[in-house]
Amino acid sequence: MPTAPDAVARATGLRKQGRYGQAMQVLRGVLADRADRAAALEAARVLTDVCSYVDAWELSRTHLDRDLEDVDALILRSEIRCGLGRIAAGVDDATAATVLAPSYAPAWSQLAAARWIACDGSGSARALREALRLDPDDVVALNGLEPLAERAWPILRAAADRNADDALRLVAVALSCAGLGDLREARRYADRALVVDPDRDEARIMDGWLHLHEGRFEDLERVATQLLAELDSGVAHWLRAYALYAQARLDEAVAEFDHAIAQAPAEIDSLRVRGDVQFHRGRWADAVRDAGAVLDRKPDDVEARLLRARARVALDDNGAALRDIAAVLAADAGHAEALTLRADIKLLDGDDAGALVDVDRALGTGTASVDALLTCGLALTRLQRNYDAAAAFRAVLELDPRNEPAARHLALATRLWRRHPRGMAAAIADVSVGGTALAIILGVGPVTGRPGSS
Repeated sequence: MPTAPDAVARATGLRKQGRYGQAMQVLRGVLADRADRAAALEAARVLTDVCSYVDAWELSRTHLDRDLEDVDALILRSEIRCGLGRIAAGVDDATAATVLAPSYAPAWSQLAAARWIACDGSGSARALREALRLDPDDVVALNGLEPLAERAWPILRAAADRNADDALRLVAVALSCAGLGDLREARRYADRALVVDPDRDEARIMDGWLHLHEGRFEDLERVATQLLAELDSGVAHWLRAYALYAQARLDEAVAEFDHAIAQAPAEIDSLRVRGDVQFHRGRWADAVRDAGAVLDRKPDDVEARLLRARARVALDDNGAALRDIAAVLAADAGHAEALTLRADIKLLDGDDAGALVDVDRALGTGTASVDALLTCGLALTRLQRNYDAAAAFRAVLELDPRNEPAARHLALATRLWRRHPRGMAAAIADVSVGGTALAIILGVGPVTGRPGSS
């Protein structure tokens, strides 16, 4: 059996090559002695890199809390604390690292990452610029250039050109491209990284993440399952959870999200999506809980607030749902999803004309979703405008041909209209709302996703 120093040295080499499972395998033999600081910190670095923050903290906390003059230990503690949701403490650790080593780029790039998590975009951008001034190829800085917005692109392209044979930095460039919204560029650099080193875990993780956004869910599941076979890690559970959710395997997805969140409890995307899974499983109280946990950390998270509102409607707590909707509309008065959800509540409360007002505003934003059109059709049906309701349900079926509620209501609206015909012009004349909705559902306004639409 190798000595502890030999094992740590070998594991460090494997970690730097992106072979995390192999690195942990080497370290397991020496981790029984928690007093070995070097082994504990190296294992914590491996686990932090794969988003297993709870395990990393359990292994290393006594060592990290003991030596506050070790810059790399402070940086590691900052990463772990941010992953655990102790973000202010993570910012403090990274700040202390920059004070101890003001010319050390990794200290500044970790400060940038911590400030970004803390929603301090300007502070993050300042720290990023300093990190890149000290080292234009700092990996953590290249990983997260979103705070620089459009100014990030020349930095990324130059870094990719300098590091054409460096898989880790190509992955970093790909990750920032994705964060900046260009998935095509992200895929291009991720594929280059896989050519350079197809066995590097960071490249495989990035490949899997892009499979998710490309709709290649079975490929994503394959990548995640392979990663889990090598190392039980938070990031692999996270990837597999998304793959299962996308394939409507909801019970399995929740179990995987549970594993991922257990290791990275501050990962709000996982909490939000697990809440969405719970909503679709009919576990509405759990959905409210997860959405609330997201909002505790990020009060302006619109997706979480609307998820909680939908779950509260399902729990027959319309008053609380309306408060969530009002918070969204206070920031964006024309938010189509919030207006549609409020229209749904008005339908439940018997305010059919009010529902049509809201859904008309939602459709007036130029984004006609299936939900908005379906609500529009239901409101028109309740108002006995059956001809117009049928047109709305047909528009739903154009976007979603398998939408059973729309097909069922279309048949009913058509029968009622034929039994009690009302002219469309007369209907518009005697009801003062619905003009925008009708323009869209009759094909003279924009319908998002309509075949042939631009």
